[in-house]
Amino acid sequence: GKAPTTSFGEIEFASYGDQLYGEQPAKYVRVHADTDMATMEELLLNVWKLTPPKLVISVTGGAKDFHLKKRLKEAFRRGLRRAAQIPGAWIVTAGTHAGVMKHVGRAVRDCNLTREEPVTAIGVAPWGCVHNRNLLESLDGKGLWPAQYGVHKDDSQLRYETLLDDNHTHFILVDNGTENKFGTEIDFRTNLEKKISQMIIASDEQEKDERPTSYVPPSVKVPVALLVLEGGPNTLVTVKRAIDTNTPAIIIKGSGRCADVLAFAAQNASPTRESAGTVIISSAVRRRLEHMVIDVLKSKGDDVTKHVKLVESCVQKPQLISVYELDAKGRSDVDMAILKGLLKANKDNVVAQLELALAWNRVDVAQSEIFTENRTWRSGQLDEIMMSAIMHNNTEFVELILDNDFSLNRFLTSDRLHVFYDRFPTGSPLKSMVVNFKRKEEKRKAGDPPLKYIGLMLKSLLGDYYKSHHLTYQVLKDEGKNACFQVESPAQELFLWAVLMNYQNMAKLFWRRGNESTAAALVANSLLKAIAGRTDDTGHMLQTLHSNAQKDLSIFTTDKQKTQDLLVRNLRQWGNASCVLIALKSSNKRFISHSACQALGRSVWNGKVSPDTSFRRWFACLLLPVLVRNFIRFQALPSAEDKAGFPLSRFDSAKEKTLPRAPSQTTTSYSVARQQEMTACQKVKEFYTAPMAIFCLNFTTYLVFLSLYSYLLLIKLSPSFHFLEVIIFVWVFTIFIEEARQLAAYNSARSFWRNFMDFSTLAVFVIGVVLRLLVFVPCHTCYEVGRVLFSINLVQFFARLFYSFAINKELGPKIVMIRRMITDLMWFFVILLVFVFAYTVASEAILYPNTEMSMKLLYYLPRKAYWQIYGELFLDELEGDVECTNNRTLYSGYKEQRCPSDIGQYMVPIMMAVYVLVTNVLLLNLLIAMFSYTFQKVQDNTDIHWHFQRFNLIFEYSARPCLPPPLIIFSYIRMAVVWGCKKACCEETSDGSRFKQTFGDKTDKELVRWEDIMLETYLSEMEATTAESVQERVKGLAERLDSMQSKTERYFENLEDALTTTNQALTWIMKSLENKGSSCDDPKPHLPTSLPSLRS
Repeated sequence: GKAPTTSFGEIEFASYGDQLYGEQPAKYVRVHADTDMATMEELLLNVWKLTPPKLVISVTGGAKDFHLKKRLKEAFRRGLRRAAQIPGAWIVTAGTHAGVMKHVGRAVRDCNLTREEPVTAIGVAPWGCVHNRNLLESLDGKGLWPAQYGVHKDDSQLRYETLLDDNHTHFILVDNGTENKFGTEIDFRTNLEKKISQMIIASDEQEKDERPTSYVPPSVKVPVALLVLEGGPNTLVTVKRAIDTNTPAIIIKGSGRCADVLAFAAQNASPTRESAGTVIISSAVRRRLEHMVIDVLKSKGDDVTKHVKLVESCVQKPQLISVYELDAKGRSDVDMAILKGLLKANKDNVVAQLELALAWNRVDVAQSEIFTENRTWRSGQLDEIMMSAIMHNNTEFVELILDNDFSLNRFLTSDRLHVFYDRFPTGSPLKSMVVNFKRKEEKRKAGDPPLKYIGLMLKSLLGDYYKSHHLTYQVLKDEGKNACFQVESPAQELFLWAVLMNYQNMAKLFWRRGNESTAAALVANSLLKAIAGRTDDTGHMLQTLHSNAQKDLSIFTTDKQKTQDLLVRNLRQWGNASCVLIALKSSNKRFISHSACQALGRSVWNGKVSPDTSFRRWFACLLLPVLVRNFIRFQALPSAEDKAGFPLSRFDSAKEKTLPRAPSQTTTSYSVARQQEMTACQKVKEFYTAPMAIFCLNFTTYLVFLSLYSYLLLIKLSPSFHFLEVIIFVWVFTIFIEEARQLAAYNSARSFWRNFMDFSTLAVFVIGVVLRLLVFVPCHTCYEVGRVLFSINLVQFFARLFYSFAINKELGPKIVMIRRMITDLMWFFVILLVFVFAYTVASEAILYPNTEMSMKLLYYLPRKAYWQIYGELFLDELEGDVECTNNRTLYSGYKEQRCPSDIGQYMVPIMMAVYVLVTNVLLLNLLIAMFSYTFQKVQDNTDIHWHFQRFNLIFEYSARPCLPPPLIIFSYIRMAVVWGCKKACCEETSDGSRFKQTFGDKTDKELVRWEDIMLETYLSEMEATTAESVQERVKGLAERLDSMQSKTERYFENLEDALTTTNQALTWIMKSLENKGSSCDDPKPHLPTSLPSLRS
């Protein structure tokens, strides 16, 4: 009867000769040969906690000596390593440290060096043939944890036994009661592999996605492939059992013995006409097989017939037999042989074939073997393959599927989009954002839209300007009705997801497949900037997408008018923004500095005024409006047909559309006929609403404001109130009302320092006003503090002039340099403080010991150390050459100088010398070097910085009311009245931005179509450039040389085989003639028994 096993636990390997093993103990168990396979499944999955496999590679062959050329052995191990790299792959062998299995173990060891999780390598060995098996038995029946196993190998003692291989992770030792008899585990191993092949692969999505969705992962059984190298009669039995269970076998031709016999039989078998899928062996081939069995397998007597029949039965299912020849050059590999063998065995199941090709990442095989011209695909048949390919960032497979008429519109549902967003890496900031937004959604009412959290996350990353379509009222309403629905713009959604996942090639693919490529690249650029501080490895993708937008726009400049329309076109799918607004609000300086954007900026800056109008005419007309009619030329007003596609502005129709349509060939840009249509009032209005005129007026009035403010502080500010103060208060109030309006409307376009400067200026002014008004309490100290704050505030108002300098090409970049140098100075100041405080405390402690604590001490303490940096050394005080006192009462109030200590008079000057040397020479030169680097960095990109600053200024003044502060208050009143009237009439209000236009449907479609054509042109040029590059040409030449070399080697191999056959035929003829007595009198020529190899 059967008794519970006492041999189980873990094996810790000792040494094999001069090598040490056993870093990771291997699990083992001794089982009976008749053990039920359900029990084995329980052992593998629940006891050993193995993850169900996605592929099983069963290796069989020479259990003892395995003779193969070194290069071919390396090729085999390299190919097996690649196959083992496939996630979820198991390798099943005989588990012995000899023959083929030893090479498999070494391949597993090499593979584990580059993997976090070790490859599962299971050895199924006969218990009766395991050397020193007594070391694996536990006396108490509780197993060994671990069992110390391993001896010095001695071949003379291991004729009928073998050692276990230390590179395997698990061992199943099969016991049928016999000893020193190989092959007793074959039936058990066959049944085990059959049981494993019936398991269902658990997909990654099924394991990770916990929320209930309509997405069901594909049910694919575990593929099992038998790899045959060399081997003897037992290998024939193993192959026969595998074929009987429909397990595909890959025969490695050239490995010797059994593998060569099977390869010859498979390649020379003839298909039968009566029954498809079966073959017959001709008598000639059978005779040749008999000779090979005798010569190679050393069979004798009845074993010859038995083994030949086994060979014939093995090749009766040609779809399960694949012959592969090792190539030392590595042009074809074992992993490819396994894949093609599995594809051949599953030729009726294309889904299983695609799963295999996807697991191997062999898009070339899928293209040549699966996606053939005569194959048609049912709707939804490729959905799960596409899902898996996108999940695993397999861009080539996704592109291949899309090229075969795959419908993204039908594929991408809300549930699938949920699954994608659940795939963010655990621990990443984006994953925590998704979790947080989903947690908020769990508290939402039933019927709320399921994709709202995606819109909220994008808004959080991009800013308030990005109004995601997931958050618009109609989409929220539609989404709330359906639990699962088709996503409106699948290419866009997958593009955004790929960008957030940092899947660069995948993002490029969906960028090409979607519409509005320029906006897509800009939004991706903004997203990557937003997450750059939260995640790593976004730099290269950021640069690539930015380059795409730049070059894409360069192609568009072939039609300047359409390019400008494209830049200002309202993008409903991209946050209801325009390309220039996205670039501006994400500080995309290179895009804004492009000539197309600058041309747009110049057009908006001048308004309807002719661009060649001189500044003197501008200035004269600003002072005397009556000159506008005759001194200024204007662009033609758009006709009624031109206006058809554009909405009316909140203010007027002319202001809304500043970019007229391209004129016809019969008119000019400054048509006299058109100018006569513009009245004098219209001209004045167009002139004073141009951003340049608004800027000049605001700059001029601001200088007046600074003059009045300075006059007030210098001359008129006194405890008694002056009417000029009321003017200043009102003026400042209107200035900051406008700043608050801009901040609310265009927060993302303003820098942090701009906001900080504006509101710190307002805060200081408000505090100064409050203290100024407290003079009536009375509070003289409050007045003095308020007066100081007003003076500081005046400095802040003067600093705001720097913003206006951005319009000048020389001054604008200098402002950038100053701002960046201030940042450098802050970091430098941190370093400087260390030296200053160290020297200050040390020198003061030596000079003036036991000083009393007071607030004045904190004021005077760093004073000397700081000014000594600039050359004010205070030597008279340090050396006691000035009048001083040691009276505590006098010097404690800092009314008289305290006398330095005697030792301090000598020690501190020496310390000061070192201190000045470090700070004045070393640190200040370091600061100069930092400034030089910052200057050069900005100077190298002067145009980029100036173009961006200038465009920002144009954007700001294009949205400003035409009246400057303090008269701007009347513009606010008018705006409020117009807004209230439109609200009362239920009319839609517009932001009136000149950088965002809504065109008619026809014009909109034409622009989208034109953009797609330009994108194709750009991609074609990029592909042509890549193809012409030196690297690609060299690569193509190398591939052709490899192909020619492969063909040449095959030719020489065939020639060698032909010469060998000819040599054998001539030998047979000579023997026949000798036997018949027909030999010639001349001496017999010598025929070599073997020919020299012609192979390289």
